[in-house]
Amino acid sequence: MERLHQDQIESTITQSSSLLEIQEEVNTLVKRTQIDKSVDELMDQYKGKEHELVDVLRRYQLDMGGKRAEVEDLAAHTNPGKGVDELMYQYRGREDELISNLNINTTTSDLEEVRAEVESVIELTNPGKSVDELMEQYRDREDELIENLRRLQDQSTDTSR
Repeated sequence: MERLHQDQIESTITQSSSLLEIQEEVNTLVKRTQIDKSVDELMDQYKGKEHELVDVLRRYQLDMGGKRAEVEDLAAHTNPGKGVDELMYQYRGREDELISNLNINTTTSDLEEVRAEVESVIELTNPGKSVDELMEQYRDREDELIENLRRLQDQSTDTSR
């Protein structure tokens, strides 16, 4: 009987130290992922399923790391006026929305570059249409427009020789 009681005490001690380790890891993961819930709230919510909580937080951290890398890449191209940390904090929990917004800005800046190139080629080739007409005609096919204008530019260069 005493041996059974001793085993129960050791089991309780092992579970307690394991629970403390889990709580420490949950605390670290909550800080890294900036989740809006406290460690205590999460531990209560996942009582008896603490290992599942750790797995969920680890997967979330990996997902956030991938999204952070994507935000860093997009921010480098769009210069949003705020740092990546500030954007990630401002959009925490809505990272997909942030990425979507940055993608729109990327598309806009790409279109501005295409428009500038179209304007310069039109000045040289005079294709008979305005920049606005060509941009509208080739909407969502801007690469094709640039390719056609460059070909027209090459042809006009060849005939002027």
